[in-house]
Amino acid sequence: DDHSFEVYPPILQEGTYSIVWRGRLAIEQAGLYKFSVSADDGSKLFISGQQIVEYTPASPSGEIELMPGLYPIELRYWNLGGSHSFRFQWQPPGKPAEFMPDAVLQPEPFSWETVSP
Repeated sequence: DDHSFEVYPPILQEGTYSIVWRGRLAIEQAGLYKFSVSADDGSKLFISGQQIVEYTPASPSGEIELMPGLYPIELRYWNLGGSHSFRFQWQPPGKPAEFMPDAVLQPEPFSWETVSP
């Protein structure tokens, strides 16, 4: 699954909005993990409260050393109008880069709110 969104809810079809996804990242193998995002317009990735990626075309990726276990993960995405897209990948130690597999992500219960500017 490439975690790209072809169909957005009507509230996200136009305009400026942001999404914050929180959950846990399940790591089975110790080592250096590389994470990358591609976003229109921007995104940030945090693992255990540490910012790993702040998406810019010049720096779309970051690395972190992880041991087996569960880690808090937060992904922030924002769109400033017009087109929108988002892709999230990782590269586990000794393996090629791939889209984030659902099996390693454990989301928090869903909640949302609309905030007026």
